[in-house]
Amino acid sequence: MGFHVDAAEPNRLAPLISVSLGRPCIFLLEASENIPGPQLPHEGAAGVLDESTGNTILPIILHHGDVLISGGSSRLAYHAVPKLLCWDMKTQLPTDLISDLSNNFIQAHPLGNALSKSEVQSSLEAYVHSTRVNMNVRQVTES
Repeated sequence: MGFHVDAAEPNRLAPLISVSLGRPCIFLLEASENIPGPQLPHEGAAGVLDESTGNTILPIILHHGDVLISGGSSRLAYHAVPKLLCWDMKTQLPTDLISDLSNNFIQAHPLGNALSKSEVQSSLEAYVHSTRVNMNVRQVTES
């Protein structure tokens, strides 16, 4: 997803809460000032200074389950997700996620009984490992 600002809501002062699910990604956040490397959230990471604006582009790696809260000046900052990263399914997925999803699918879906649990699990694993979902909680009205 390219650089953009979440500015469609009438209330732009309320914080925006984002929950990352699935594959890890690189999240870029434009800071309105130059921030030197040692202050960045990831060890060894360095921001990139945009010489034309004096702003710093901060790289942040978001993993499955991470919560990012944008408030204050970061609420209307430009941000992007230019790259999804690979992950090791054995160590980064909750151990019972695929099994629980498979059971729920088989019980709830009209075609669930037509497929074996292993077929459902295999399809879900392939989907989860190729996908990233970002859920946002935002206040859209003034009150």
